Amino acid sequence: MAADTAETSSGFLRDHGAVLTLRARVLGGFEIEGVDTPRLGSRKARILLKVLVLARSKPVAADLLAECVWPEGLPKRPSDQLSVLVSRLRGVLGADVLVRSEAGYALAVEWLDVDAMTTLVDESRRRLAAGNTTAAAMAAAAAVTLARGPLLPDDDDAPWAEADRATAARVAATARRLGAEAALVAGDFVGAELLAQGALDHDGYDEPALRTLMAALVASGRPATALGAYAEMRARLVEELGVDPTPETEDLHRAVLLGLPLPGSASEDRGAGALAHHAAATPAVPPGRHDAWQVLDHALDAARAGRGGLVTIVGEAGMGKSHLVEAWAAQAESSATVLVGRCDELSRGTPLQAIVGALERHLRGLGPQSATQMLGPESEALGPFMAPFVGAPAMPASALRDWGAGQLVAFAAIVTVLSRLPAPTVVVLDDVHLAGSATIEWLDYAVRRADGLALLLVATQRLEEAVALPIGTTVELGPFDADSAAELVGTERAAALVLRSGGNPLFLVELAASDSESAMPTSIQDAVVARCERAGATAANTLRTAAALGLEIDLDLLGAVLRAPPIELLDHLEEGARRGLLVEVGGRFVFRHQLVRDALVEGTSAPRRALAHREAGRALAARPVRDAYAIAHHARLGGDTELAADAYVEAAELASAHFDQHEALVLADAAVDTRPSAQGLVVRARVRMMLGDYHGAIGDAEAAAELGAGAPALELQAWS
Repeated sequence: MAADTAETSSGFLRDHGAVLTLRARVLGGFEIEGVDTPRLGSRKARILLKVLVLARSKPVAADLLAECVWPEGLPKRPSDQLSVLVSRLRGVLGADVLVRSEAGYALAVEWLDVDAMTTLVDESRRRLAAGNTTAAAMAAAAAVTLARGPLLPDDDDAPWAEADRATAARVAATARRLGAEAALVAGDFVGAELLAQGALDHDGYDEPALRTLMAALVASGRPATALGAYAEMRARLVEELGVDPTPETEDLHRAVLLGLPLPGSASEDRGAGALAHHAAATPAVPPGRHDAWQVLDHALDAARAGRGGLVTIVGEAGMGKSHLVEAWAAQAESSATVLVGRCDELSRGTPLQAIVGALERHLRGLGPQSATQMLGPESEALGPFMAPFVGAPAMPASALRDWGAGQLVAFAAIVTVLSRLPAPTVVVLDDVHLAGSATIEWLDYAVRRADGLALLLVATQRLEEAVALPIGTTVELGPFDADSAAELVGTERAAALVLRSGGNPLFLVELAASDSESAMPTSIQDAVVARCERAGATAANTLRTAAALGLEIDLDLLGAVLRAPPIELLDHLEEGARRGLLVEVGGRFVFRHQLVRDALVEGTSAPRRALAHREAGRALAARPVRDAYAIAHHARLGGDTELAADAYVEAAELASAHFDQHEALVLADAAVDTRPSAQGLVVRARVRMMLGDYHGAIGDAEAAAELGAGAPALELQAWS
């Protein structure tokens, strides 16, 4: 938070010198941040406020305001009625925020979501033209996050909002199109397809979006689908507008039809270049990991012959487990179907997230028809996990005898769908030491059925945090010797750097990149912190805050936490990438390694970390699509016990609906421990009952009844 900005006790006003301002949202609904909507008064008071918000701090004449507030006809003394409404609003917002002058009434608006979205779109366009693909993609993604829906949907017939509504819709569509173009350049063809299709869903005549969609489909090996998208657009243009597609679109169609290189717009040229680079890149075996690479190759050969199984790569932090598996999986894609999922500190709250997420990403790349064929009748069983994607209703828990049967059906459905993919199939799960219980149980289920299937499971986990996994082949990665180090840093420095680093590959690289031979860092943390500080004080603060929030950068969330323009933050993130702290992955910035992130977190004061988590929890809770576990995680670390407890309850209910009662119990325990509530005790009682802990369920139900739970508590007592 900037030094000259202080949050008042009301939580939404900002003091910039002598001027108080506020933050407002008009996309997808009306909101003054920090103010409950009922406090804003009557519908007419809210209309007055909306008109002033859209005026962007400029005065609006009283007679014009009156016409907007009373479109059906003015009252006898409109100026007096306006004064009454304004007086009531001042009581909520403050007299200095809503002021009157000779020109009319004005509302001091510091931030407006539609304007922030426009700024991000302009920045995405600029950075994409300059070749800064990842920054462009992140700016577009942040803009899409702001586009929660149409402008002021409750006032869709109000003439005073027509121009702003049309502009907002156009900018939101542009954000999706630019995001698609950036994803295409970055080689994220599935992401490009989804964003381009989203732009077309909002504007069926958006030919630039169509061209990006066609390029993405061609890049992912689906030219027939690209031709189908063109045919639909052409028919729509001819039948509804009486025009043909533009020459650029026709040239692209001709190239796809004849199998020629894609011509046309810059985005398509860049997309073709990204595809060529992607296809030409051949991952090299990481230094010192030839033996582990061979083990993976032999396991894939066995799976190809129908002898599937599990290979677990273990090692201390920084030993290169993820790098090894990532490189091996990239080369395996030439002869196998490869799905990659990553477990992280937030994945426990959504059972099977890493597995189902990897499967969903792969199916999206196949297109709707092929995906439907691959899912088959299992789409119903996977409803609780993939309902928005599979288009099927979630399988109700009541349809099964118990939660164990529901989980078993889901486990079997995932394995069955995997067996339908072109064989052999490889499922990579990175960092399983961070996985929830359902993921470990699925691995056990899948391994017991892999013999006879062309299915290879590959898992990585830290040696010091390892969890018990099913029986399979385990490969432990050890420190580098001088010969292996020489492949990274050269023969002259290898021996000395191995001695200093203990052979840890990550620290070895950090030491080699150190600017000063005379004052070499003595730990990874020292090396990372020194590199971060050289980025400058402001950029270093951004990078430390981003590290506190997570491994992957969420630009919109980071901007909300720091109360800083996302455009400035992009400059800081690019500086972090230049200094080797961040890397670009699929159109987004992520920290190069968990240890790099850990080092920056350790170098940040506890109060600053708590503030970042508290702001993050509140920002995530305000999003239309809520990640309950992420909200709870940040709110707990930020000391917001009320928000954390409520989010833990929500996450527990979600885990229970996904048939992971063990994780649901952990989350319900966290909710009750954070702040006991009737709802939290009811949820925990239900989970305990399903797990067979009837005495515990009765105790929770009784406690919930004392807190006013009513009928649900009595019902649980009776069942238990």
